[in-house]
Amino acid sequence: MDTSKRKRCELDTLPLRRLTPPPRSVPGRSAPGSAAAPPPPVLLEETVAKMKVWYDVAVANEAARKEEEENQRKIKQEEERRLNEKKEREALNKELHDVMNARLDSMYEVVRGQKQNSTADDQRIENLLKEVEKLWLA
Repeated sequence: MDTSKRKRCELDTLPLRRLTPPPRSVPGRSAPGSAAAPPPPVLLEETVAKMKVWYDVAVANEAARKEEEENQRKIKQEEERRLNEKKEREALNKELHDVMNARLDSMYEVVRGQKQNSTADDQRIENLLKEVEKLWLA
């Protein structure tokens, strides 16, 4: 997040001041102001910067997590769609296969019946031809 583009607020106009922790009295140590150096003062600005960094990292992690979940959801939906399309294609192919087999079976029966009838017809035709020849000769 760019700080130059954010809105200015009332806190931005306040002067920065150094925050110093209260003096600690630890048993066995000398009183404040002795030779021991006091801890460096903590600036409010530093604390806010650390908090902002922590917040930005948390927001980025949350956004990455949501994006990953969205990608996983899309992948799952795509797989489900492909599976449904495959099932529909297989059902259609099975239906077409069954219909075509039924048609071929009926055609086979017709052709087979014609062949069986054709042998009987051939014999009848031969008999008729013989009879016609007899009539011609007579």
